[in-house]
Amino acid sequence: MFHLARILAHRNKVFEAGAPTSCRYDIRPGLSIISMDSLQFASSSDDCQVQCDSEGTFNCRAYTYTSNRCFLSGDDSVSLGPIVLPEKPGSTYGEKKCVLEQCTGGAFTYEKMTGFVLRSAVQNSIMVSNPGSLGNTLECQEYCQRDGLDCPAFSVNYQNMRCDKLDRNSQGRTQDLIPRDGENYFEKICLRGPVATACKDKAWAFERVLGHELEAQLYDRTVPFVQSRRDCEELCLEERSFTCRSALYNDDTTECKLSREDRRTLPSFYRRTNNMKVNYLENQCLPVLQSCPYEETSDSYPTYTDHIQMVGITSNEVCEQFCTQFRSFNCRSYAYYSSNGQCFLSGDDRASGANGAVQGRPGLVYNERKCPAVTPPTEMPTTPTTDVPPPSTQYTRVKPRWLITFSVDYLCIPILL
Repeated sequence: MFHLARILAHRNKVFEAGAPTSCRYDIRPGLSIISMDSLQFASSSDDCQVQCDSEGTFNCRAYTYTSNRCFLSGDDSVSLGPIVLPEKPGSTYGEKKCVLEQCTGGAFTYEKMTGFVLRSAVQNSIMVSNPGSLGNTLECQEYCQRDGLDCPAFSVNYQNMRCDKLDRNSQGRTQDLIPRDGENYFEKICLRGPVATACKDKAWAFERVLGHELEAQLYDRTVPFVQSRRDCEELCLEERSFTCRSALYNDDTTECKLSREDRRTLPSFYRRTNNMKVNYLENQCLPVLQSCPYEETSDSYPTYTDHIQMVGITSNEVCEQFCTQFRSFNCRSYAYYSSNGQCFLSGDDRASGANGAVQGRPGLVYNERKCPAVTPPTEMPTTPTTDVPPPSTQYTRVKPRWLITFSVDYLCIPILL
């Protein structure tokens, strides 16, 4: 009776879709689903995962891929209980595993994705004090913070000068993240324990880029079997043997790599990869390198203007100093508007926004930092690669006796019994 009740709750219970979740697929070759709810065609197991994530008529929790066919199911090991999955040689079985992030003992902050939007999200406009003007990012972030779990993400449209609260995040729906110049996507994440204090004054803690990485020799430490992207970010913040400026997380292998370099310190060794399950994560809780001087461009301003300072700006030098000392985010570029005494600040530059990071406008002087060329090491770092799973973090984690994971409308909820 208990098992039946558990199955019914798993299949039918409706949960609020606001809380951030972390999801990945548990892959088991040679097995098959039991109950098929939909049949799709797919070119690979990864493509079948996308079909499962995109399914809108039911809550897809598992799939089997074989011979270009993708069998989708609303059942998983929780709803099936003790039933053993049948063997099917040559097939690949994948089951979605998600956990709800309650952020106990931590702090909510954000990942920023420059030039991306979440196309499946429902948008609700955020009312700001100066609608129709640039520089509202911090006000939008503060609104989303106050809204708690009801605001899992928000977006800023710098072209239309508006920001929107979103009803979901990208967990389990990475395929819905699509490029769009002039817009940024901010996803709420929870950083736990003492490391959260390093980012408490920052509007966002990490910049996230899909399908990009530093060259292999630049990674100082590799940690296998890291449960989530958030855990990888925490490992970067916790690193003490070197200053971790960026990390790389692979959704498929759950491998986390840490580096003392980033795409700004060594831009020529930052490259695209064909694997969209790779997440380049750049630490924004560190101060901007002062050794990288500003480079000027006339009659231009930053597309992704996050803040405009209109008080006390009397010269380009004052604007530069304001950018250098700005605390709410790492100011990567600025523009001085002498006619109006305004200073346009941006957390982006050409490293993150490419050529679309700069717009032409007469009368403004654009500046962004450009680090001098440095020759990286030609061999792997001497720091030993970690070959065991990461130890428990320094804060206390409560481990439940039973944990059941529910998945409703792409959101997975663990329930303690």
